Amino acid sequence: MIKDDYNNFRKLLKEGEAGEDTVTQWFINRGNTVIDSARDKGNFKDWDLKIETPHGKELTIEIKTDKSISNNLAIEFSSRGKDSGIVSTKADVYLIYFVNDSTLYAMRSDDLREWIKDNSPRVVKNKQNDSDTYLYLIPKDVFTSYEVQ
Repeated sequence: MIKDDYNNFRKLLKEGEAGEDTVTQWFINRGNTVIDSARDKGNFKDWDLKIETPHGKELTIEIKTDKSISNNLAIEFSSRGKDSGIVSTKADVYLIYFVNDSTLYAMRSDDLREWIKDNSPRVVKNKQNDSDTYLYLIPKDVFTSYEVQ
């Protein structure tokens, strides 16, 4: 187990920001306009990215980066005794970027919450560090997937 110290946090934050950059560029390459980024707001937790689609619709997006190799997506819902991840996000879309296979998995946040409620997925504790984080394991095929080129 990795101690959840400042150095580990900084490493994971850097990996997450690199994933956000990749996803942001993916949206731009598809004709979307970036309106705002949570990174520009400091400690802003509602969503990670706000875009305007080519059709003029605004969307907020929660972006998670995952380096694991699995048939499941790990969806965080509690960390350090507080609601987090899918429970706390205000984003319209919940998106997981799998670094190892360059794939995005996306679902509307409300639809994902409903799926969790209806299907009671397996709950696991994150054993990668000691942050007392809990995750739902959800099959990838529940999500819409996109290749990142």
